[in-house]
Order: sequence, then structure tokens, then C-alpha cells
Amino acid sequence: MIAGDSQIYLLDVRTFQEYSQVRLAGAHLIPIDQLLRRIAELPKDQPILVYCAVGSRSTQVVNYLAKIGYGPVYNLNGGIWAWQLRGYPVLKGAP
Repeated sequence: MIAGDSQIYLLDVRTFQEYSQVRLAGAHLIPIDQLLRRIAELPKDQPILVYCAVGSRSTQVVNYLAKIGYGPVYNLNGGIWAWQLRGYPVLKGAP
């Protein structure tokens, strides 16, 4: 999905510390506890792929965004940890 659609907005909803350890290239960090304050930063004209560590926080965010009219919105099943286990590329270290 990411490779096939360069218009996907990657939203990381983890903490800054988690993001600094490992993240997807091109991801935008908006921690879940800042989402309501920063909702205007999200594009309404692009698909959004949300991820967290294992999928629980991102599921909440996806459901919320869909409810308030964002779409299409996707959840990275299993989070970034499942992504890494499958051998997909990640960035490590401070941004």
C-alpha cells in the first residue's frame, strides 16, 4: 500500500521517545495525547495510514478520524513491531 500510493499520509501516534527509536520513513508524529489539539495538521484530501507500536492506539485514532469525516483512513495491523518482524524497512535513531 505504501509503495503503491505516494499520496498516503503516514501518521505515527506513539510518543516522541518511541518515534526516536524506530519509525517509518516519511511518517508524521502526532502523539495520541496531542491529536485533538493538532487535528488541523491532518490532510482531508489524502488517505491516512495510522500506526503505533502494536495497533491498539492506532485503532482508536482510525475509528475517531473515520467518525469525524476523514477518509479513507487505514490502520497498520500489528503496528510498527509487526512491520519490522516482516522485514520491512524502518528508520532508527533520533530524527
